[in-house]
Amino acid sequence: LNDYKIYLTHEIFHTYIHGNSDSKVVNALLPNIDINYISELKDKLFINLLNKIKIIDSSVDFIKKIKLNGHICSIVTNCNRIVAEKIINYIELNKYIDFITIGSECKNSKPHPDPYNETIANYNIPKNKTIIFEDSKSGLLSARLANPLCVVGITSNYNSNELKNLGANIT
Repeated sequence: LNDYKIYLTHEIFHTYIHGNSDSKVVNALLPNIDINYISELKDKLFINLLNKIKIIDSSVDFIKKIKLNGHICSIVTNCNRIVAEKIINYIELNKYIDFITIGSECKNSKPHPDPYNETIANYNIPKNKTIIFEDSKSGLLSARLANPLCVVGITSNYNSNELKNLGANIT
């Protein structure tokens, strides 16, 4: 973004980037720039900096426990597939994840419910048996519109009240 005279702040990150698809980010911040170029550049930079990602404390153990207790577990993300798979492999979750849904591979990405609806349909389970964990504004809206049993807001980027105001049942 610096090359385009946009200097990343927490406000810009939370307003335009966090949880959004590349197309939404580019259309909002860089409307005259080739989305494929920016998306590929972002993915390369992200992959080169995988060792800098911060894993939410106990999240990996929590996912392992869900799976070991016989439940199914999916990841629904607006991240590009190559990056999503690299992260999952890097944090060694690949054997615990049954399915990955990529927003840009759906008819509509988050904040639309399509990614969650497609994931739930993939398992042929009722929505009222589904619990969704989310940490972004677009993800919370997507999750809420999918009508699961419960939407859990993860307080990694927003506080509990903000998450509940965005549609989380609990945090």
